Amino acid sequence: MAAAESLAPAWGLMLRVWAQSGMRSGELRGLQHQDLDPRTGRVSIQRTRTQGVTGLAKTARSVRQAAITHPTCEATAAWQPGSTPESLTVLPRLAQLVPLDATAPLFGSLKHPGRPMEERELHTLWHRTLTRARVRPRPPETLRHSCISSLLSRGGPLLYVAQQSGHSPRVMLASYARWQEQGAKAATQPDATQPQPAPRVATLNSTS
Repeated sequence: MAAAESLAPAWGLMLRVWAQSGMRSGELRGLQHQDLDPRTGRVSIQRTRTQGVTGLAKTARSVRQAAITHPTCEATAAWQPGSTPESLTVLPRLAQLVPLDATAPLFGSLKHPGRPMEERELHTLWHRTLTRARVRPRPPETLRHSCISSLLSRGGPLLYVAQQSGHSPRVMLASYARWQEQGAKAATQPDATQPQPAPRVATLNSTS
């Protein structure tokens, strides 16, 4: 996150929202200002952007309300949205973005302000971020998978995480069952509600 912020604050904000929400790349880039409720920290996901075209969401299940304030970038055992001061920092920053048009992209292109960010630009910025952070190469969708596995390993309910990510419970069980098991074990500990180091998950290095 620090490396992304050093490249461009808008890019750093975009990455943090991605890491705290678990959205797909196209869903993130398809968001418009009218989709954000800065009071609740939730966005309405209705569309996706693929190959330069903004269209309907991937599936009917993909149309959903999603929180963007999960504390997945902090060393905490909490999973609930807005449970750390750091996770809430995105809200005042997003509230400062006042567009002339409510349908303008929430996260626009850095090269062409006012236009949606395309996949190629995102990958270029991502590569530069990993290089600056000295993190080994990995796809940017790692942010989505890291968010999901973090929520499950910290005890987030499977149905909640499925709704948040736009997955079906069947896909969640097939792809992320091992992280749910970690969460179940953590929940049985007497001090599970107390602050403690976050369990190890397949996440991106925090310096990115």
